[in-house]
Amino acid sequence: MNTPARHSDPGRALAQAARADALVLQQCRHCHTVQYPPREICVNCLSDELHWKPVDNRGTVLAGSDLHHSLEPDYRQQLPWKLAAVQLDCGVRVLVHNRAAGAAGDRVRVLAQPHRQGNTLLVTAAIDEQEASP
Repeated sequence: MNTPARHSDPGRALAQAARADALVLQQCRHCHTVQYPPREICVNCLSDELHWKPVDNRGTVLAGSDLHHSLEPDYRQQLPWKLAAVQLDCGVRVLVHNRAAGAAGDRVRVLAQPHRQGNTLLVTAAIDEQEASP
């Protein structure tokens, strides 16, 4: 089995911070901006004091698509992958594996889940009516 390309230190930290029931992302200690993808410096104030914190994992699907090609040989057997762009209520946009099959405008939760190749995937999960409101 081939191993996917190496990840940056912030990328590895995302995998280590992943929790089964929560989405953990970087947040700046100075301006409180949530960061995604993981970075070494805040995109808002340039502080290097970023910490990992559980964030509101609810969001709205902006668009969806199917991925039909991958440069990583181990992912090819899983094609096509359903993808979605999700605007999270915590302020960031993420590209996720759309397991909940959400369409544009649908409310979903986003979770970080381990993948067998050692990566962490962001995936959609269904959201119930009571937690649908931002």
